[in-house]
Amino acid sequence: MITDQASTSSEGGDPNDVEKILATPGLADALESDRFKQFLDHLPLAIAVSELLPSEAITYCNREFEALTGQSAEAIHGSGWKAIPGIAAPRHDETPLAEAVIIDDEYLGRFKIDRDDEQIEVQAWSNTIENDDAVPMFRLVALARVLQQTDGELNVQGQALRIKDAQLRELQHRVKNNLQMITALIRMEARNIADDETGARFDRLAGRI
Repeated sequence: MITDQASTSSEGGDPNDVEKILATPGLADALESDRFKQFLDHLPLAIAVSELLPSEAITYCNREFEALTGQSAEAIHGSGWKAIPGIAAPRHDETPLAEAVIIDDEYLGRFKIDRDDEQIEVQAWSNTIENDDAVPMFRLVALARVLQQTDGELNVQGQALRIKDAQLRELQHRVKNNLQMITALIRMEARNIADDETGARFDRLAGRI
C-alpha cells in the first residue's frame, strides 16, 4: 500500500468530498440511483464505481474521471480496473493504480497518469461499499489531481514567508526591549525602598523577568 499522506493544499478536488460521499446514508442503494449519479457528475472529484457481483466490472464513472484519466465512460464500462492507467508516483514503487485499487482500501497514495502529451499526478482512494446485510456490493474509486505550483507561485510564497519572518523578528525585538525597560524600572524602584527585605524581593522579581 502506498503510504504518502493526503494533502489538501495542492489538490484539485477536496479529499473531504470522499468522506462525505462515503457517509451518504444507504450508499449501496444510492449508487444504483440515477439521481445520485447525476450528483456525482457535478463533483470536482473523479469518481468510478464497479459492481462486485457476479464479477467485478466498472459500471459508472463521472465526467471528472473521464477528463482526469483520458478514458471515456463507453471505453471502460463493463471492464475491470485494468482499463484505467496510472503508476505509483514514488520512485521506489511501480505499483499500477489498477492493482492498488483492488488490493488496498481507503487512501492509496499518489499515482502518475500519462495522458496524451502530458503526465499528471493524482491522489487515489478505494473503498468497498456494503449493503445493509454487510454484503460487499460495490467498489468506489476516487481520484483528485495534484496541482503543480508554478515558479511564480513558489516565489510569492517564499516572499510571504520572508515578510512574516521579518515581522516576527521585529516583534521579538520590541518585546525584549519592553521587558528590559520593565526590569530597569523595577530595579530602580528597589533601590529607593528603605526596607531591605522588600527591596530584595523586587530584585528577585526583576531577575525572573
